[in-house]
Amino acid sequence: MIRGAALAFVATLPVAGMANAADCKLQNVATLAASQGPEQLLLVPATVGRQQLKMLLDTGAERGVIDVSVMQAQNMTPMKIATPPPIFNVPGAPFLSMVQFTMPDYYLADGTQLDHFAKVPLLTLGASRFENMPFLLARFDEKLGQGMKGIIGSNVLRNYDVDVDPATATVNLFSPDHCEGKVVYWARTFADLPIHVRANGAIELEMTLDGHDVTALLDTGAAHTTITLEMAHRIFGFNPEAAGVEHISGEGNDATYRTRFVSLVAGDLAIKNPQITIVPDPVARKRMARAMDSGFSGSLDFRNARLVLGMDILRQLHFYIAYREQKLYFTASAPTP
Repeated sequence: MIRGAALAFVATLPVAGMANAADCKLQNVATLAASQGPEQLLLVPATVGRQQLKMLLDTGAERGVIDVSVMQAQNMTPMKIATPPPIFNVPGAPFLSMVQFTMPDYYLADGTQLDHFAKVPLLTLGASRFENMPFLLARFDEKLGQGMKGIIGSNVLRNYDVDVDPATATVNLFSPDHCEGKVVYWARTFADLPIHVRANGAIELEMTLDGHDVTALLDTGAAHTTITLEMAHRIFGFNPEAAGVEHISGEGNDATYRTRFVSLVAGDLAIKNPQITIVPDPVARKRMARAMDSGFSGSLDFRNARLVLGMDILRQLHFYIAYREQKLYFTASAPTP
């Protein structure tokens, strides 16, 4: 966790975004025409300092990220994420009965650790401005990233309601000040689901995968819906040699597979024969290794029991995330003309 003044920033929301809750009319803050990024993910336009950038819309990211090249082009100062000092007992030896994380705890999905950040002097999304906001630093592959220079994470997105229409590649940001339930402007009939917004901005919802209750992370930054290899073995008795299982890459504990399940259900959302990618969990392994290196000698479980609900399924919907209401509104996506 980043501590102290490094996290301070100023958010300036437009006057229209401060509508009285009695006014049921949605107040649009930004309409963002998204472009296609890696694996058809949505890249939204944003102004970072003096540059217009394409940034990944990522509800699964706790914080925003910019490419190192952006920092260098604008002469921003890279800073190391502060780490807490170790805790000592009376003789002067570190305690061995607790986990002492002495490194930053931010990772990309591939396990790459992010331990530096820079303060962006001004981030602009439509009519909203964020001043002196810290962004983690990473290096994105120029070719594979298809022009992606950063990530807009939940620390920004949760200030709004986020309306995503993948069929038209449009993302709308609305003020959360409106009448509860009066948000679906594009259809007469719709469905909704309760969501839980965690302290770090992660959006979770309860689902059932082949009869097993699972917690799902709604992640617009994930191209594929996934569960971990450990979860697949432990809960579903996964057999990589079974018929219909496709081996994608890797071997042993580093292998990735793809297979179809029978159903994925949450309320009125029912996906028949969803294709699920079964992946290793390098982040959990690194966290476990760090805990062991700290001298921890008790029991510890970093297993990720969540399903990641990715854009391969979300793309079939037009969905509206009401962070303050903790509701997900959705309809089937309109077919592309």
